[in-house]
Amino acid sequence: MSGLHLIHSHFIGGLLGYKIFYTPIGDSSDKAETEVVPASYTSHSLPFMDQYTEYIIEMLAFNPAGDGPRSHLVNVRTLQ
Repeated sequence: MSGLHLIHSHFIGGLLGYKIFYTPIGDSSDKAETEVVPASYTSHSLPFMDQYTEYIIEMLAFNPAGDGPRSHLVNVRTLQ
């Protein structure tokens, strides 16, 4: 997900981690799957995505005060 970047200088307090939200485009449930990733991670794979499927992905950072703003939306298509 090279299109999603967070700027660490925007955080107040200790960064605890990231939440990654992904939803298949055209999914009638409109419910995003969520992965929670520790702050120490610099990359993360989303292994439960379906093959040959288009997704909308966004993420946010969180700290003890709560969730930060969500990133811009990124559209991706999975491979085989």
